[in-house]
Amino acid sequence: MNRDTQYRSAAETAALLGVTTKALRVYERHGLVTPVRSGAGYRAYGPAQMRRLHQVLALKSLGLSLARIGNCLDGLGDDLGPILEAQEKDLRSRADALAAALASVVAARARLAAGQSLSVDDLVTLTKDIVMTTGKPDWREALTPLFAKHFTEAEREGIMRPAPASAGRDADPERDKLLAEAKALVGKDPGAPEALQLARRWRDRAAQFTGGDKAMLRKLQAVFDDALADPAISKTLPWREEMAFIKAATEKLEAAGQ
Repeated sequence: MNRDTQYRSAAETAALLGVTTKALRVYERHGLVTPVRSGAGYRAYGPAQMRRLHQVLALKSLGLSLARIGNCLDGLGDDLGPILEAQEKDLRSRADALAAALASVVAARARLAAGQSLSVDDLVTLTKDIVMTTGKPDWREALTPLFAKHFTEAEREGIMRPAPASAGRDADPERDKLLAEAKALVGKDPGAPEALQLARRWRDRAAQFTGGDKAMLRKLQAVFDDALADPAISKTLPWREEMAFIKAATEKLEAAGQ
């Protein structure tokens, strides 16, 4: 393969599309995209692969599973027309919903400016309009089907313990401390001593979380591997880059036999 500006490495392609290289490998494994290979055997993505990735990610954004995406793409070839049509319909639907929500907010402000009050029914309608159009998916809800996929119900009850009410839903000081350290290291060498030390501490924390059960630890890792590989889920994670870095550092740690 001749290297030119039309062909990009896996890392470059992932960065351009806002996905992970892990996601690209998952799509390849499912037969959704086939990268070309350089003379040295590295994956590369040219115009044909970028068109296919657009199709994959467009259908993924519409909520289709990888299996359904594969079925949809079987008869399409490189035809972007049907995909763009579906995207247009979805975007128009969301644009209409946003316009309606905006109109509701403007009308509510006008009533308040005129000295009128909003009834409970008005507030309920306004809240629904805003939440349905601007609310972001919650990462816990996004991870729920992945936990259900890899863990039995009994296992989930054992590890997904609710935090004390007084601590707040997201209270986890140790996790937050490790993620903050990871954030400061993102973009640096995941094989550096400080990155390996972070990976070791994260692994120890995960071991405590799973009671030292190695099988459970593997299942937990599978949940986050799947989450990072799925753009629809990955974009809900407030610490996506940090987790990707910790994963890369952990792989370096394990490759070193530590």
